[in-house]
Amino acid sequence: MLSMRLLSGVVFFILFFVALFAPHMQFLMILLLAFGALMGVHEFIYLGREKPPKWLIWLTLASAVAMLVTAYFLHYEYMFIVIGMAAVLGLGIITFTQDANPGDLVSRSLASLIYVALPLSLLMAIWQTFRVRGADSSEHYIIFLVLVTWSSDTGAYFIGRMFGRHKMCPGISPGKTWEGMAGGVAMTIGVAVLMKLFWNNIDRIFSWPAVIALSLIFSLVAPWGDLAESRLKRGIGVKDSGQTFTGHGGMLDIIDSLLFTTIVFYAYLKLFRDFSLF
Repeated sequence: MLSMRLLSGVVFFILFFVALFAPHMQFLMILLLAFGALMGVHEFIYLGREKPPKWLIWLTLASAVAMLVTAYFLHYEYMFIVIGMAAVLGLGIITFTQDANPGDLVSRSLASLIYVALPLSLLMAIWQTFRVRGADSSEHYIIFLVLVTWSSDTGAYFIGRMFGRHKMCPGISPGKTWEGMAGGVAMTIGVAVLMKLFWNNIDRIFSWPAVIALSLIFSLVAPWGDLAESRLKRGIGVKDSGQTFTGHGGMLDIIDSLLFTTIVFYAYLKLFRDFSLF
């Protein structure tokens, strides 16, 4: 299981690096984000005791695609129009159906768009905005976010397996330990510092205070995202959100931390870098 987990992780990051840095391969980034959003939304909408009707699934998936499209081509505010229209259509249609718990079904649909599609759409918008501006370091904003988030997950996983003794949240995620949490914090900060020291573009676009602050915040927010997804699964009695990836479970099991850190990263860009999408 561990070997397959490592193999699938390596394959994903090879594709991700190619999508970011290989010439004329930008379409791969679009496909990766679209695949992640659609799979994540699909898994989330099924995290309930009542199976959603097919029309609601297709409405939610179409809304997720519309959010990604608007993030790529239009102003990011259009994403919230899409969410609003999904609410109008979902509640409007379900009024005339015989579903047992319409509020739960529509709530799951809208929550999946906010929880999954919105962060990935913001990631798309950040990447595309820097590219449109002609910034030669546009890819490095994204790679910093992803690598530092991944470092938190990786450090917590391996340190927890080797030295974990004290359970962190046994009722939510029995495998999480305080030792693993400390390992995740240490590895996150360590990787961020190494990137600042030895990666010229990272050094140029991130100051030392930003590197330390972001890595520390990510190291705390990333496991929070992981625990939040575990709590959702625990609520309906499932171990994995899906079976998409060997060794990892479903898509949400892979991107749960990134969904949280992306929101924090966008807040940093907006508040401290005078960043505006388009």
